[in-house]
Amino acid sequence: MPSWVAEDNYELLSLLRGLFGEGGFIHPNLRVARSAGRGLVATGKLRKDEVLLMVPLKCMLRRPLPWSELQGFSKPRLSWRLSQDEEIIVFLAALRKYGINSEWFRYVLTLPEDDANSTLSWRSEEVAALRGTPAHAPARQLRRQVLRLCEELTIGCAELRWAASHYWSRALRMKPKGFHAMVPGVDLMNFDPDSRNYFRMAGKSIAYIAGQDYEERQEILDSYGGKNDTYLLTHYGFLHQVHIILTMTIKYSRESKNPSKACKAQGVDLRVHYKNTYETAQAIKGMSLSTAKQYLQDVCEKKRCIVFRKYKGTIGRTPQAKEFKATQGRWPVKSCKVVLGLLRNAEANAEFKNLDTEKLFVEHVQVNAAQQGRRRTYRAHGRIGPYMNCPCHVEMILSEKEEAVEKAETEEKPKKFTRKQFARLRLKVGGDQ
Repeated sequence: MPSWVAEDNYELLSLLRGLFGEGGFIHPNLRVARSAGRGLVATGKLRKDEVLLMVPLKCMLRRPLPWSELQGFSKPRLSWRLSQDEEIIVFLAALRKYGINSEWFRYVLTLPEDDANSTLSWRSEEVAALRGTPAHAPARQLRRQVLRLCEELTIGCAELRWAASHYWSRALRMKPKGFHAMVPGVDLMNFDPDSRNYFRMAGKSIAYIAGQDYEERQEILDSYGGKNDTYLLTHYGFLHQVHIILTMTIKYSRESKNPSKACKAQGVDLRVHYKNTYETAQAIKGMSLSTAKQYLQDVCEKKRCIVFRKYKGTIGRTPQAKEFKATQGRWPVKSCKVVLGLLRNAEANAEFKNLDTEKLFVEHVQVNAAQQGRRRTYRAHGRIGPYMNCPCHVEMILSEKEEAVEKAETEEKPKKFTRKQFARLRLKVGGDQ
């Protein structure tokens, strides 16, 4: 066991200097900000274009990875199936569990013991709250990635989740080659979108250079490569304060004619069939809220049917469709329950806005096909066929009906005639005589 592992108090910059060796450099006027947790602070003046950190390329965590330094753990046999990001995550998890004798263990000690505050450490209901935002699909993709690694490897889900959360919240995309890498020292800095610091290649090292002058006790901040708000929320668990409202705003395909007298409801990636839900939504368009709710409840009880007008191939006929002057209809109970839930959600939103729910009607409803879920089914002779599902997005707008106003009575203005019209009138009168 190395001597530095047994120390009680680890000074992060000392650990990094030991990892970098002679080829690395850390500016002597840099200190770790203990009060703010992670962060670097200038203890003296730093000038623009001055080198803050010099990180050897061999100390950047990227392919090829030093698997030989992990005693008691060999490179996974499935590594050829792993992407570069996934292999680094697996190596970081194995390094934390088996790499105490490795020089790379110094870097593990610079990372927090708890999971990073990315969407990987969020609860399921917190991730579900992102529905309708651009961050929902990337967040689910990251969670599925960790779940697949847990099923294929025996390192442990806790270690893999810890490694994935820190990798995605600290990895930098290096240009111009465009690969991801963890750069020790640089990942200690906090975020500022306006930071001007930049990287530059210097032989077999990469230099991190100040893009502005820093005064004493001023914190060194980094832009994280100019990430957008969706990436920040998914991988880092926060948003830039200026753009929070803009990013979390849910978009609708249209707006109500009178937004102050309208309420909205939306469902994203609903696990109901798109075609059935489309016909269900079209059936209630223009109905009042109470009528639409009662109609969907009757469909669930098989008392009335949903008429299929667009997707009507192989749809059977039923006498219940005569009510709507049609012949083809079905009873999509699952779609009716989902749409009914959205109507109740919109009704609750209307009560929150102090609208009269008895005057509400379905002004707008739209159903869009969502990304299909892919599964597989096993066929004869060793073949595999697709087994897809067809979820959908649903949005609706309910608004109060405008009260009819009688047209004000106005005095009739005398009609004006031209000479030709007067002549025609005189001829008609003369003809009658």
